[in-house]
Amino acid sequence: MPIGVMLTSLFENNKEDDISIHMMTNKEFTEKNQSSLRNIVESRGGHIAFYFMDDDLFRDFPIGEDYQSQHIISMVAYYRLFAAEILPQEIDRIIYFDGDIIVRDSLRELWNTNMEGFPIAAVPDCENCTVIHYNRLKYPQSLGYFNSGVLLINLQYWREHHVLKEFLQIAKEKRPVLRCHDQDIMNLLFRENKIVLPLKYNMENCFLFCREQVPLTYVFDEQIKEGQQHPVIVHFSACPKLWHKDSHHPYKAEFVYYRNMTEWKNMRERRHYRGRHRFYWALVNFAIWIGWSHPSNNPDNFYVKAERMVFNDNIVPLR
Repeated sequence: MPIGVMLTSLFENNKEDDISIHMMTNKEFTEKNQSSLRNIVESRGGHIAFYFMDDDLFRDFPIGEDYQSQHIISMVAYYRLFAAEILPQEIDRIIYFDGDIIVRDSLRELWNTNMEGFPIAAVPDCENCTVIHYNRLKYPQSLGYFNSGVLLINLQYWREHHVLKEFLQIAKEKRPVLRCHDQDIMNLLFRENKIVLPLKYNMENCFLFCREQVPLTYVFDEQIKEGQQHPVIVHFSACPKLWHKDSHHPYKAEFVYYRNMTEWKNMRERRHYRGRHRFYWALVNFAIWIGWSHPSNNPDNFYVKAERMVFNDNIVPLR
């Protein structure tokens, strides 16, 4: 369902463009799911192709290790690393999306980014960019660290420079430090050769709330303000997700708006948290109502502080 909503938002906000969808998935993705996505895409004049991955390709990639980030991640996270080999050779660039996003505006400017000489363009991550993470990966903090949920990928560069071979080498040699899976691998390889995109192209949860809690320097202040006022892509990077009943994200209404254009419009939402976790999240939700008015005009709101408190207690795992 989330992927269907993401695709709906993509096509609804880019009606003048010719869009082809290439989805890398596995054999568990049913024919019914394929048909549902095909209907969304083809009814809006697009094209979709499915590529079924063999998980044996990923036996050298760490997954589910104790040292890795705590939220649920499967081998699917590594599929994007094989894009240059799996997708047709005539495709020389792609925009990659995670499934937990909505697109709110045209992507034409992003698509037209000059990628000559660069393998990738991405937005700085809002969580894994403190000195602790750079010490873990053993490279200077000045080089930056990006989020892999939205990527502009130069497939021609990847093929010419055989980056998959380097990905595999990093997965083998750096396995004990790859806490954030594919994201760590790409940041290690492209740390000195990437385009840093404006934050508006991947507005993660923490960018929408308290500026003081975002571990980025002051040079991003204007980008944070722009992204809060008019995000092009909103990335629901924390739990609960927007399809959960206990989500009170400020863009929940927009998610529901696009969901109502799909076959899932009457789907019953379930809570993400239960028991003790649900109790803590209820405290955060209460804080929303008493302290949150709009993400761009209340930098000291209690919601963010309560949210951070819960996250830091590992009750809500974050990437």
